[in-house]
Amino acid sequence: MLRNRAFLACLVGWAIVAIAIPQTCLAHHSHASLNIEDVRLYQGVVSKYSWRAPHVFLRVNVVTEDGSIKEYMVEALNPPAMKALGWSKETFKPGDLITWEGPHDKDPDRPYAGINWAETPAGDRLLAGATDFRKARQNIAASIANVPVEPVLAIGTGSWTRISADGSAHPPIRKPATDWPLTDAAEAAMQNWSEDENPMNNCVYAGPPRNIVSLSNFKWSRPDDDKIIIDRDMWDEVRVIHLGDAAPRGEPSSFGYSVGKFEGDELIVETDNFIDEPWGMYTGIDSTAQKKLTERYWLSDDGLRLNVRFTVRDPGVLTAPYTYTHQWKRVPDRDLVKAPCSLESAWLYKTAGYSDSSASPAADRQEMPDTTEETWTSSVVVRSLSLLVLLIVVVAVIRRKGPGR
Repeated sequence: MLRNRAFLACLVGWAIVAIAIPQTCLAHHSHASLNIEDVRLYQGVVSKYSWRAPHVFLRVNVVTEDGSIKEYMVEALNPPAMKALGWSKETFKPGDLITWEGPHDKDPDRPYAGINWAETPAGDRLLAGATDFRKARQNIAASIANVPVEPVLAIGTGSWTRISADGSAHPPIRKPATDWPLTDAAEAAMQNWSEDENPMNNCVYAGPPRNIVSLSNFKWSRPDDDKIIIDRDMWDEVRVIHLGDAAPRGEPSSFGYSVGKFEGDELIVETDNFIDEPWGMYTGIDSTAQKKLTERYWLSDDGLRLNVRFTVRDPGVLTAPYTYTHQWKRVPDRDLVKAPCSLESAWLYKTAGYSDSSASPAADRQEMPDTTEETWTSSVVVRSLSLLVLLIVVVAVIRRKGPGR
């Protein structure tokens, strides 16, 4: 009984500390730091559930074997992948009890974990691992393989996903292209590129051409005769192609100002009015305000492929114009997954394990930057509720065991 009382006293003490002191995140590159050989079963109470880009994260208060409470950071996949596995932004809320299985960090003292599956308060078990997503994607692809897709008869409508020239679903864009005619300075910068410098790690989405060739589902629409709208999963804004010069140009931006016109069955788009932008051309290749882009779109004869030929000019980084082509495959229409980027999630995605596999598991510990957009430090009410639920669970376990056991 004394041991049980001491255990409860320890929990109460931890609750007071957790409510009073903001929690810090132990920083490191998570994907590389997770020990796939050390898969554990966890149970705790959710204090934060963030359905945001680039990855979904949870904070969970877990009671350890010695009776102390650790707030675990749990990393899942990106929102579109999680949606394919049956998750949504309403799957968990602060105060929910969660049971999950996943690999632990290589540092045994670091409360960071991945997630293979999780059990909701309703008892539903949801998969969440990358392998499961690949299987789910294959199953989804197989299930819709025989579903007829309406061909697109005119450019400006339909849902599309990018494919390679050979028809494969995911052409590589993780590394810089090697055949761009770069200036000496741009070439030197590209040779020293690092994924840590990816602007998306700071919630900065590049403009065209890079954002048009990204791996995502795109939806084209033509709300009126004056414009074409291009939207995609997780974008905070849409790209507008003006069919004429009537619209005001506005301030320079990463998306620039695009004007399109039809020549027969082809759509020709001219874009300028850009800003200087890191990785505005391609992975590791910056662009400047001098960038000008010409895009020529055409449909395949069956209306199930959308082709584009880019020609980009930028004397700030290119010694000559560069032309390349891409294509998209028509896919069944669906609602896009909207999950605006969070600086907190982006910071975790970068520092918790995305790129630097050579870093020591215990290295580079630092506090999460303070932001006003969406703080990971839970409010007193939410933290109190989460810890109260956790205390109730522990008390119930102790009572089942009986005094002195």
